[in-house]
Amino acid sequence: MIDSSIMRVYQDGSNPKGGQYRQAMGKSKGGLSSKIHMAFDALGYPLSCIITGGERHDSTQATALLKRHLKQNSFALLDAGYESDDIRKFVNNKNSNSVIAYREID
Repeated sequence: MIDSSIMRVYQDGSNPKGGQYRQAMGKSKGGLSSKIHMAFDALGYPLSCIITGGERHDSTQATALLKRHLKQNSFALLDAGYESDDIRKFVNNKNSNSVIAYREID
């Protein structure tokens, strides 16, 4: 399973040593934020994470997490933010199945 969550950076932490980019802070509509992308096993235990700036899309980190943890002939459970042909192709090349939540289009 892969999912992500966004965290807001408070004003006190907005000027870190080394700069905002090195500390995974990104500018978006809501201000500075960071995003944590995590992989979990079938029981929901965390396996690994990647931290990026909050403006990064979920799908940009999916293959990096899947490369580490997706085994042959298994399932990848992903939310609608990971809906892309590249991710489906990567999972299919591992002889695995992707289960991606349906995204409603307004």
